[in-house]
Amino acid sequence: MFAVPSSAAYEVAKEIGLTGDVVLIDAMNAVFRKPEPYNRTSEALHAATDSKRIVKCFNWIGAENIDNPHYGDENADMLLSGENLQAKALVKKLAEDCGFRVFDIGA
Repeated sequence: MFAVPSSAAYEVAKEIGLTGDVVLIDAMNAVFRKPEPYNRTSEALHAATDSKRIVKCFNWIGAENIDNPHYGDENADMLLSGENLQAKALVKKLAEDCGFRVFDIGA
């Protein structure tokens, strides 16, 4: 799971030496600081790793909700997106195991 400042996404992925075989969960948002010269963190991760298994998830909900995704009898919603169906299935299972109700919003 990648959760670093978005402006550092490319450099950190390169430094770690990740390969295209690893499923990467992009839990970042490039709201105020983009990972230049890229517009999105997933683009920076792809460029640094050549991964086709990047899944955007855990990036829009607060840490307090990740810690406790339950509201009475309801589970908090989690969105995920990505192009690789196997990687998305893995990340969906992880999010469900954490207690979220998961919605796949596409590529």
